[in-house]
Amino acid sequence: MAANRLPSCSLMIVNMKAPRDQFEIRKQLATYGDDQVIDAVELAAFRCISVKMLYRLLYLRSDAIPPSLLGFGRKRLWRMGNCRQWLRTRDAASAGPSPLSTDGVPRTGRPRKL
Repeated sequence: MAANRLPSCSLMIVNMKAPRDQFEIRKQLATYGDDQVIDAVELAAFRCISVKMLYRLLYLRSDAIPPSLLGFGRKRLWRMGNCRQWLRTRDAASAGPSPLSTDGVPRTGRPRKL
């Protein structure tokens, strides 16, 4: 009877998943179609940021990430096509002059030390 029991020190954790590598996720994202739905981990790999930073951007600036799909409760999901389109429009908008350049407009605030 005691021979059929496993020793208590040999407990196996079955549901533990190893964290996925962002490089592997990016390779998988390249094969996704535009209608594929992705989660926060995959969107973070797509943007080359961490998942924590993704949620921080969501909280601070909602325009820093693509709009998510509605109707999934608390889980945020995105369409791959919307993410790609959002990135293309963002790249096209950033091709202009730098937002740090003043173009002759006087700077507001405290003067800098020279």
